Amino acid sequence: MTRSSSLPMWRAWLMRVWWGYVAVVLMAGAGGVHADTLAIPAAYSSNCASCHSPKQTEPPMLPSDSSRYGKILSTADYLASESNLRDAVLNNANMTFRDAHGAVTFSPVKDMSVTDLESIRQYLISYRDGSVTASVTAFPPTGVGAQSSETRAVTLSNFRTKAVPYAFALQGDNPGDFSATADASSSPCAGQSVPAFGSCTVTLSFKPTAKDTRKATLHVSFPVASPDPSPISRDIDLSGSGQVLAPVVSFPASLPFSAVVGSTSDAGTFRLTNNGNAPFKLTQLSFTGPQASEFSLDGSSTCMLDTSAAPKSYGSGEYCDLTLRYTPAAKGASLAYLVVTHNASGSPTSIALNGTATEPLKPALSLSVSAMSFADQVVLTNSPSQTLTITNKNGQAPLILSNYAMSGDGSLDYSLSTSSCYVGTPIAIDGFCTISVTFSPRSIGLSKATITITSNAPTASVSLQGSGKPKPAPVATWSSLTLPFGAQTVGGIYPTRKLTLTNTGTADLLISSVSVSGAGFSLDSQNCPATLTQTASCTASVRFDPTTAGASYSGNLTVSSTAAGISQSAALTGQGVAYTVPVLSWNSDAPIIFMGIPVGTVSLETKSLTLTNHGPGGAKLTLLNVIGPNGADFSAAGACVADLQMLEGDTCQVTLTFVPSGAGIRQGSLQLVAAGSTPSLLSISGVGVGSAGSGGSGAGSSSSTPGLTLSASALTFGGTQNGSPSSPQQLTLSNTGAVVMQITSVTSDTGAFRVGQGTCPSTPFSLSPGGACQVNVVFAPASAGTSAGTLSIATDQAAQPSTVPLSGTGTDAPKSSGGGCTMTTGRADWDPTLWLLAAGAALLLGRRALRCQADRAEDSL
Repeated sequence: MTRSSSLPMWRAWLMRVWWGYVAVVLMAGAGGVHADTLAIPAAYSSNCASCHSPKQTEPPMLPSDSSRYGKILSTADYLASESNLRDAVLNNANMTFRDAHGAVTFSPVKDMSVTDLESIRQYLISYRDGSVTASVTAFPPTGVGAQSSETRAVTLSNFRTKAVPYAFALQGDNPGDFSATADASSSPCAGQSVPAFGSCTVTLSFKPTAKDTRKATLHVSFPVASPDPSPISRDIDLSGSGQVLAPVVSFPASLPFSAVVGSTSDAGTFRLTNNGNAPFKLTQLSFTGPQASEFSLDGSSTCMLDTSAAPKSYGSGEYCDLTLRYTPAAKGASLAYLVVTHNASGSPTSIALNGTATEPLKPALSLSVSAMSFADQVVLTNSPSQTLTITNKNGQAPLILSNYAMSGDGSLDYSLSTSSCYVGTPIAIDGFCTISVTFSPRSIGLSKATITITSNAPTASVSLQGSGKPKPAPVATWSSLTLPFGAQTVGGIYPTRKLTLTNTGTADLLISSVSVSGAGFSLDSQNCPATLTQTASCTASVRFDPTTAGASYSGNLTVSSTAAGISQSAALTGQGVAYTVPVLSWNSDAPIIFMGIPVGTVSLETKSLTLTNHGPGGAKLTLLNVIGPNGADFSAAGACVADLQMLEGDTCQVTLTFVPSGAGIRQGSLQLVAAGSTPSLLSISGVGVGSAGSGGSGAGSSSSTPGLTLSASALTFGGTQNGSPSSPQQLTLSNTGAVVMQITSVTSDTGAFRVGQGTCPSTPFSLSPGGACQVNVVFAPASAGTSAGTLSIATDQAAQPSTVPLSGTGTDAPKSSGGGCTMTTGRADWDPTLWLLAAGAALLLGRRALRCQADRAEDSL
């Protein structure tokens, strides 16, 4: 192109380029605008391409000569500063472009603001040299010693036609915490050279060596080894924050729990959240403290332990829940600690677990009895049922029965009827229900079992006891199977001997007759009723009247009844003698009474008797024993033993002891047999104190009065002569109760029967527990025939008196002469027998008088 023709065209072109630059700057802002965003005028391509860059997308570059590149304006010109550019534009100075064609000028551009001019200046500088990223954002907080998860980049752009070398270095306070790496995607960049019209990236990383803020500066320079000026160096500030990597978890100091004893509390849950910047790990959970066993980790807990077999950690912001349960064993306060071992600060951490246990609202199972005793029951029959009452007495909650269990060897002998006690049906507070128990023994003998009752109250039990017995049958038992009378003088007068008949069976004994067989023996009296109930007794008195001296006699006392074997007999023996036998007697014929003695215990008190042989002649003892319904309860010891020879005037002692085998009145008779006239049976009685089932039964029958026991259920008197009283029968009154009894009266309702005081004091009198005394009853009939009456005993413990039936038979007196025998048939006063007896008496008196005179004469010598 020629100069003359080019000047107007250059000027017009430059104006278009200038306004194009300005428009782009105004739209895109200062710096950083890439060349390919420019709109190159069409005139540039048609008129200027031959001298400048061959690419329309590249900015206009005016080479100064063949050895230089890129310099289009001198730094001494208006691009050196904004003020120079402002002066050039606003002061209407001409802009001069110096190039190979010489100076080119164009008119100033008016109405440019300062901001626009500075943007234009920066834009032109960037196209002269290139651009560098102005700044980078700070690195995110990073753990000390850890590589930041983010990087930063600085871009270097070259707008020259040739590559521009570059260099960078880290400077400042903490250059070692940062690193810079050049982009190795192209070889020029890797060689630290930005290719022509290209760019390179420097990647920055952050790895803090200490906590808190870390700083450095990336210094970028362009060491151009040519006459062209070097691009401007840049310093880019770098920063980041170093943090210590650690998990941060908050733990509660304590946790409260409450529960009812024996139950489990509601869940106590607390959350462990990792508020730190490192993974949180749990390695162990344990309970310690006084009540550690009452606390447990619930299965709903989500916190998992970190183990070698199952590694587990919780990152920043993650959490898990620990859920605990409290099951107290006793009322009151409980203390334990949950020890948590972890990798956060403060490990291991102890959390106090404070439990409060309260007593549960409980029912109260109360039984009406703790034991049931059944009367002896016939095998394979049902007893009357007994009732057991279950009460929720003073309970705090409804009582719920869950089971009845029968155990023990005799469990099959008892049956239950729940009546109103149903399993699972609640019994209200202070409510009750009943159970019926029946005894049905399968075999003879003792049967025991236990009912165990389970519920939501403590387990309770009731013991059961009963005995199976065979089918009822009466048994007639004499107190002795032998009744020896010994030697008795023919025609002598001797007392009767007695035997007691007892129904020891299990059914009433029907008696048809009581009889005596054998010469010399006769039934003096008997009080056996037609029906002898179980355990009841009656007495038969037998008289022995031998008729021949030197003869031995034998016979039987027989009862005909419904007992097995139809009849039961006792053997009777005796001898008739011609000589007069010696008479033996006790020092007292009063009944012997022992006061209340515990069953099975030897009485501390003993009773002593003296036996005397009054003659004539000596006697040999053959038997000394205690007979009667409870003879085994008494023992006789001492010098009066079998085979003892007693001369006339000799004595011996007997000591009696009482060991009751059962409660109530115990009766017996002391019997002596000897070769002589022996005393009658001596009545012995005592009272056993203790359990009614601890021994045998008494001989008496219980009355309707509580604690009062009588020795007989009836008194029967044999034939008694009119106008003459019978021998007294004794009735023993015993207090088998536990308190003192007041006997207010003992009376008979008819005059035929008289009540004597006996050993009992005059009424009213007190009878201590276990005490006993006797009253005497005499039958004095006024006429022949049968008499009946009632003996009444009134006490302070019963509304009605106890009664004893009385019966007896009166007989007429025998007809007699009124005195001895007579040998005459006329007047008795002429009877020679009487005169002979009178003469003999006078002779005897005369001889005694003479003997007395002779004795006095001898005494006077």
